[in-house]
Amino acid sequence: MRKPRFQTLADLAHRREDEARKRVGLAERARAEQVERIAAIERERDGAAPGALALREFYAAFYRRLDGQITVQRQALAVREKEVEAARAELIEAHREAATWAKLRERDALTIAAAAERRMAKELDDFGARRRGGDA
Repeated sequence: MRKPRFQTLADLAHRREDEARKRVGLAERARAEQVERIAAIERERDGAAPGALALREFYAAFYRRLDGQITVQRQALAVREKEVEAARAELIEAHREAATWAKLRERDALTIAAAAERRMAKELDDFGARRRGGDA
């Protein structure tokens, strides 16, 4: 029996889908790490308690520095979120393509099986006709 025609393309599409799934995971992990960095900076900022009046300028500079870091990290987070969305869109497209090739392969396999069944039925009919012709 022959093989379905779309096996190689279906395998390629599934591989592409798996790679896209991995990229989504990596992008989501990078985003989670970015969120954790922001939380760590915020915890550091919240943990610093201003003391005496003489330290007010020191703490103001400290807070400005941390606020700047938080702003930079939030901008980086926005970039990470765009990467996650792009990776998800790629995964959705790869999944659609893989599903299409799988359906085509399945249809082709059904066609091949039906043709094989018809061929076997014809061979049985021919065999029966030869036997009946020989018995008479």
